Amino acid sequence: MLARTVKTEYVFVSVLGESRWSDGSALKVINALRAALELDHFAEFHKLVAENYTKGGYTDASLLRLASCIPGLRNAAFEKAVETMAYEDFLAAAEHTYDEADPDVPTLAINGKVLPTLRQSSLYGKGRLSAYVNDLS
Repeated sequence: MLARTVKTEYVFVSVLGESRWSDGSALKVINALRAALELDHFAEFHKLVAENYTKGGYTDASLLRLASCIPGLRNAAFEKAVETMAYEDFLAAAEHTYDEADPDVPTLAINGKVLPTLRQSSLYGKGRLSAYVNDLS
C-alpha cells in the first residue's frame, strides 16, 4: 500500500545564478530565502522573488521591499538576517551538498530510487506526478 506522501527538499546554491548575477546577489537571495523559511514564509517569498527578477539582480533593499509585500515576513529579525548575511554557514553547506550531489538537477526519487533525468521531465505539470505514482502500485 502506498503512503501517498511527498517530501520536497530544496538545495539552493549560488552556482545556479552566478552567470546572471555575477555581483554575488544570488547569495543574497538564497540567504533571504533561508531567513523567510525561519518565519514560515519560504514559499510565498520564493514565488515573489522569482516573479520579480530583474536583470540587475537583487540588493538588500530590493529584497526587503519585496518582503514588505508578505504580511508577517518583514520584521527586525528578517531585516537583520538579510543585511548581515546571517545564513552564510547554511549557504556554504548547501553548496557543499550540491558539489557532492548528482549533477542532474532537479532530482526525483521514489522510495530512494532516483528516476532517470529524461523520465523526470515527463512528470512536470499538474497531476502528472500523482498519475505516475498511482501507476507504480
